[in-house]
Amino acid sequence: MRRYLIPALAVLLTFAAPAVALEEAAAPRRLLDVRLEPGQDKDKKTVVIAVSAPAEYLAYPLREPRRLAVELRDTVNAAAADIAVGDELVRRIEIVEFPQARAARVEIWLDDGAVYEVAPDGADLRVTLSPSPRMREAAELTRRLDEAAAKIDALTQENEALRALLAAAERPAPRVAAPAQPAPDETQDETPAILAMVERWRRAWQGKRFAEYASLYSPAFGGGGVDAAAFLRDKKTKFAGKASITVGIENPTVTWEDGRAVVEFTQRYRSGKYRDAGVKTLTLSKHGGEWKIESETWSPIR
Repeated sequence: MRRYLIPALAVLLTFAAPAVALEEAAAPRRLLDVRLEPGQDKDKKTVVIAVSAPAEYLAYPLREPRRLAVELRDTVNAAAADIAVGDELVRRIEIVEFPQARAARVEIWLDDGAVYEVAPDGADLRVTLSPSPRMREAAELTRRLDEAAAKIDALTQENEALRALLAAAERPAPRVAAPAQPAPDETQDETPAILAMVERWRRAWQGKRFAEYASLYSPAFGGGGVDAAAFLRDKKTKFAGKASITVGIENPTVTWEDGRAVVEFTQRYRSGKYRDAGVKTLTLSKHGGEWKIESETWSPIR
């Protein structure tokens, strides 16, 4: 009896050992973590898929939206199900589980121009993402456009400053009509400066140089029931909407009222098909040693 018992036990142990091995092999791997890391190249990014043990995988593209699917066989998910990224190459990362098939799929939402490469790294998988040549070219063009726009802005500001200096340097002497009433002695020498300032105002208006035009108005300006800020906002909008402006001044006269200069002239205005003519009256007062427009009125010529 003992002679037959020992071989029977040996047979049982022989079959039991593989059964244990099969049970251990049947335990699925675990998806531990998915994270986005910077690549070695500054333009590249790497998605690291951390798994408890090396797993078979299949990588394939999906559309609408564009995604890279990395499917891990015999693997259960133990990581977050949804990872918001917002990177220029990777928009988000989602993990889709298939419990019955014991599989997990990592979906990497890609920018339309991104290219990718999947490679094992021990038990992990590393998905290297980089911009396509089209994306690199677009980024370079954007950078060059930004630089060109900055240069244009700088040149425009310099041009406006030079125009203002030129207008101040020219100061042509316009025709001066005899004043309607004698000017006081203390203001007599101011007439040429006032008329030169009016000419500068005309040129700034005609040239649509808003910054120079606005600098000639007093902070205390009031005209037509609006203050200086509202008046100049309206003028800035009109400047921007006009293709061209022509302003003519005829027969300016200067009179004085309580230390203020009152300049009256015939104004002829044209922009595109529109034109008008009327009598413009500017009242000027001194602010910081310079003559500024304190009020203005206009009435059409009948």
